[in-house]
Amino acid sequence: MYRLYKEQLIAENAESDIVSQSLYEKVFKTKFNLSFKLPYKDTCKKCDIFQTKTNSRKALENTSDNVKALEDVNMERELHHRQVDLAGATLRKDKEKAINGECTVLAFDLQKTISLPKVPIGVVYYKRQLSCFNLGIHDMGTSKGTMHLWHEGISGRGPNEIGSCLLKHLNANPTKETVVFWSDSCGGQNRNLKLVTILMHIVQDPAQHVKEIIQKFFIPGHSYLPNDTDFSHIENKMRCNQTIYHINEIQSIMKTCRVKK
Repeated sequence: MYRLYKEQLIAENAESDIVSQSLYEKVFKTKFNLSFKLPYKDTCKKCDIFQTKTNSRKALENTSDNVKALEDVNMERELHHRQVDLAGATLRKDKEKAINGECTVLAFDLQKTISLPKVPIGVVYYKRQLSCFNLGIHDMGTSKGTMHLWHEGISGRGPNEIGSCLLKHLNANPTKETVVFWSDSCGGQNRNLKLVTILMHIVQDPAQHVKEIIQKFFIPGHSYLPNDTDFSHIENKMRCNQTIYHINEIQSIMKTCRVKK
């Protein structure tokens, strides 16, 4: 930005008005309400398609066909964003119901794979490491996060494992007769027939007091679940540990990563 600033003043024959880079940075950081944000790692596929279509149409000639196509793209994008806003508003309403005790609202998601051992040696990157999986279940009514941790030697991370964790959580924690599950739209883990069968088993089991289960999904690419906050606490705590050898050490980190809350 400073380079562009200098080039503009030089082009305007105002070289005497050029200030030093340190003064430029000081004014920019203190006098303007602006900040830079890191780009998202997982972007929405539809949003990227809309942006690509928009850029390609703007690069073409301003004909009636191109204008009509650009209007159609903007309309599709607006509809997509309205669906995203509706999903967020629905989640907030469900959270209020959970706080008021009308139902139990649980959000669940898998944390990114944790590899063991974690040691500051470059050659470990090229070795076959042990993959550990963590399914976080966040109770929207109590803001309590429960972690289910296992490694690939025990099992994988498919719908059977996800359903087993949900069943274990419902058996170990008191819930209302109506339970609402929120998750992303991952077909291999959350949105498939196997998981629905497990949820049907929970409802039909006479030993369970759950009478109704409602499963809701976020729009792909716009899954802003409260589990992400729980995972960030764990990952920040893990960065403070230079070496991690055993899965029990990860468990200890999870227990102590948010002691203030």
